Amino acid sequence: MSTYDLQLNSQSNNPLYWDALRVQFPADNLAVRAYRSLAQRLTEWKYRRALVSLLNYDDHVLEDIGMTRGELIMAIELPLTQDAKQALGRWREERRITG
Repeated sequence: MSTYDLQLNSQSNNPLYWDALRVQFPADNLAVRAYRSLAQRLTEWKYRRALVSLLNYDDHVLEDIGMTRGELIMAIELPLTQDAKQALGRWREERRITG
């Protein structure tokens, strides 16, 4: 049996082993929550940076992609704890309904 075969048959590839690790490191662990919170804020920050680059486009181009300049500015100014993508989707849907 090769080393490769031994690695394939190791416990680390066994889903039951992963369940055991979840019990060992529960999701309510402070470090896990802090990491997830930081990762979420970093993702939001990157998304906001992409939104800022959209402000360089003309209003007609923004309208073609379904956004307005005011909505972009409001989404950029939201706290990082709020999902800007969801907010833009809600605003777009409201604009579609109201005309």
